[in-house]
Amino acid sequence: MLEISSITSFFSQEPTYQKTGSPIDIVLYEISLSSSPQFMESYQEKLREITAKIKPTEKILTTESNKELATLYINIEHYLIEKEPLKKITKTELRKNITEKFNVKAETMAAFWNQLSQE
Repeated sequence: MLEISSITSFFSQEPTYQKTGSPIDIVLYEISLSSSPQFMESYQEKLREITAKIKPTEKILTTESNKELATLYINIEHYLIEKEPLKKITKTELRKNITEKFNVKAETMAAFWNQLSQE
């Protein structure tokens, strides 16, 4: 979800956007980091299965959805750290980049990040 935090003038300054990522956004981003799209197909399919179960009226992910997304995140993270052929990335670096890119705040993502720490 993008939010325009300020617009001073159409011509004088570009609007600033702040993106707060959901666990779904984070998993999609993580998938995009792979240099092997065909290897990510199974992960994309799993993500589709998870999101298909989410009701349009749900504003907060269920505990089950968070657990499934956390497991998927861990699996992709493992691939990126251990098997990614073109890029070398550490777990710390990956999580730091995600935290910064998606403006992740511990209190708003607690259910998801807590699942990660239990995996």
